[in-house]
Amino acid sequence: MFAKVIVDIAHAAVDRAFTYRIPEGLDVRPGQHVLLPFGQGDHVKEGFVLSVSEESDLEDGVTVKDILSCVEPYTVLLPGQITLAEWMQEAYHCLLVDALRLMIPAQLRGSRIHEKRERIVYLADPTADFVSKSHIQTDVVTLLKQTGQPMAVTDIKAFLPGAAPAIAALLKKRVLSESSFTVFRRPEYCVRAETVPELTEEQAAALREVEALSPGQTALLYGVTGSGKTEVYLRGRAPSCWCRRSL
Repeated sequence: MFAKVIVDIAHAAVDRAFTYRIPEGLDVRPGQHVLLPFGQGDHVKEGFVLSVSEESDLEDGVTVKDILSCVEPYTVLLPGQITLAEWMQEAYHCLLVDALRLMIPAQLRGSRIHEKRERIVYLADPTADFVSKSHIQTDVVTLLKQTGQPMAVTDIKAFLPGAAPAIAALLKKRVLSESSFTVFRRPEYCVRAETVPELTEEQAAALREVEALSPGQTALLYGVTGSGKTEVYLRGRAPSCWCRRSL
């Protein structure tokens, strides 16, 4: 498998897709944020996968480097975002990597976000009886026995406010044991509603006037902030001829 990758370097000389081999066992999909060797010194750089294919389009004999790893176990770019970035590059004559950078939080670039470790605790001996003068310690042990499985410390503190000292004491007594697991931060994407809002009478009247314009004519849409000018603007058939003004 091969991937078309754009390297996260804002320079016109390298603002194009490079072909990399996907190592066996590495799950790489379009939109993935990856680490790869780049240049004569094989410096480790970040990149964004634009597409994946079974065959390489390079000529025989051309050396193909391997992708090193995925920065996150999920895609950071949606297919529509990649398409939008490519359109922006053509429409505004900007670098493709600059357009792609607008699609993701800046903190995801430059390896500035690291894995979060979540502490979990569990009963060292689930069958052992526990007696304590501390009610909160007893509550922690009872909660873990009821669940019958390890719990995150944050979850225990949510059930039992002020349980942090009790957990520390139980760990010291070796009534509890401690471990941890990695929590990956996943960007949340909002799905835009497909329903089109109904225009008000004023909006509908303004739209009719716009639609009646002849080619080359312009229109001034005048209204206070929040009056719905943008919706009329989006539905107009010739939005490039608009002049919008707020009070």
